[in-house]
Amino acid sequence: MEEKIVQLLGWLKDNGAVISPKVEFRIGKVKDKIYRGVFSTERIENGECLLDIPAHLTMNLKTARHHFAKHFDNYALQKLFLLDSTIIMAVFLLLEKCDTKQKSFFWPYIDSLPENIDNPMHWNQKELEYLQGTSVYNAVKIRKLDYENDIEKINDIFGKEYENIFTIQNYTWARSIISSRSFPGWLYEGIQNESRQDSKFIRFVSEATCEVSVDDKLLASPVLVPALDMLNHCLAQQVTWKSFRSSESHLIKFLAADDIPAKTEVFNNYGSKSNDSLLLGYGFVVCRNPFEKFCVKLNVSRHDDLWQYRSMALKKFGYHEIPEFEICLENILPSNLLTVISVLIANEAELGQFLSGKPFTITQRNQISCLEHLSCLLKNELEKLGQFKVNDEVKLTERLEMAITYREGQMNLLQKSLEKCLNVKKMILGENFKERFVSQIKLVEECPHLNNVLGAAEKYFESLDPETSFILSLIYFLSFPPEGSSLLEDGVLKLINSINVEDVDEAMDQYLQDVANVFSSCDLKFDANDLKRVSNQVICMVDEYGLTIDSVYGR
Repeated sequence: MEEKIVQLLGWLKDNGAVISPKVEFRIGKVKDKIYRGVFSTERIENGECLLDIPAHLTMNLKTARHHFAKHFDNYALQKLFLLDSTIIMAVFLLLEKCDTKQKSFFWPYIDSLPENIDNPMHWNQKELEYLQGTSVYNAVKIRKLDYENDIEKINDIFGKEYENIFTIQNYTWARSIISSRSFPGWLYEGIQNESRQDSKFIRFVSEATCEVSVDDKLLASPVLVPALDMLNHCLAQQVTWKSFRSSESHLIKFLAADDIPAKTEVFNNYGSKSNDSLLLGYGFVVCRNPFEKFCVKLNVSRHDDLWQYRSMALKKFGYHEIPEFEICLENILPSNLLTVISVLIANEAELGQFLSGKPFTITQRNQISCLEHLSCLLKNELEKLGQFKVNDEVKLTERLEMAITYREGQMNLLQKSLEKCLNVKKMILGENFKERFVSQIKLVEECPHLNNVLGAAEKYFESLDPETSFILSLIYFLSFPPEGSSLLEDGVLKLINSINVEDVDEAMDQYLQDVANVFSSCDLKFDANDLKRVSNQVICMVDEYGLTIDSVYGR
């Protein structure tokens, strides 16, 4: 056993900790990487206590406050305690680690902490390029700026005397230690917090014989628990954390929640975390992570002529600001994301429905357009993720392998969401979309009046407005004219008394891309360029015949 671990365990036992003789702590190398873990030396039964750590051996916000009160004046304390609890804990950890005036009580624990950390905050620029196009890459850039701002605030409080302690390198190390090894404050305080139990495998038991007043900042603050933080993560591991508090003692216990065979690793469970969280917070990823997620951020133009009404509609749905939306395996097509996109792409009539306060059915046009916009967004993200290629000559380092696994998980999630978009579109249009569309065209051939045709077509496209239905009919005929027939020119257009060019042009601009995408996704054999050509032909023909649209619909 490494000397630092021997010193840590000795310090823990000397100060009241109880460690089961059935477990041993190891630090070793696996594939040139330092590996830390806890292993069983013999069979462990369900319910056995493996670690029993007195609360005074943990590094927590209460301890930090007491420490600062002994060494700094009230002015510095007031400014310090206004900072986030995680920043305060990082300051505490660094002062205990780097202050050479006296050896810290926590030194055996601090000395056992790893110096080299694998999360992307510690990657070099070349390694960070592995993550370009991902949310973690952007998060690293933002976090680095945040850390620089934190350092500025900290040095403003403590002055030049501590500048060599509070460097960006030291601070990044401290924050990484806290993110990867800390436990939630509610565990330390012995107060059950259901909203923080993010895994069905984690059970929390609190036994308290005395009442303690706890503020919200303590519950949300990180706590470093020596020895307990050496257990590695296993997604399906059953875990029991127990907090015992009496007037004489306060203990944090770790119990086996299942039988553990001899000579196997004993795991903790960090909860249902995505690879974003695991990579950025802990420096590892899980292959085929069932809790993978992808964050969607919508770019919103507030210069839209209808933005005032869109904003009102969004607020009506509860969105005063547009948040990021999470796509995950359990919610591959989030309804809240679709709701917001529906408002953002709604036309004036649809916005009127949203704001009317009356029950309404979202139009088919809006539903399809919403799914197409989301599909386009997801395809763009998928393309960005797919741009990263690994040269065959590049050595596959552990960090590169993590980046590849992370990318593959994100791309798999996006692909599933795209497939769901297509399936929903087909469901909205109906399984027999092609047949229905052809039926609509046959109605045009057989019916002597176009307005009757459009009325009949509504049986199949109930939510389409007349302009859209008219455009669909013309597009189909201009793309696939019946052999030996001049129906379009001699029949349809001659039956129309008058059409307004501007109305058709505006309708084309509004629906053209949506129509193109729908047809393409349903394997109809023409693309957006064909439709643009058809659009121009429609406008030219309408203009040639000097028609307006009002008389077509009896307006």
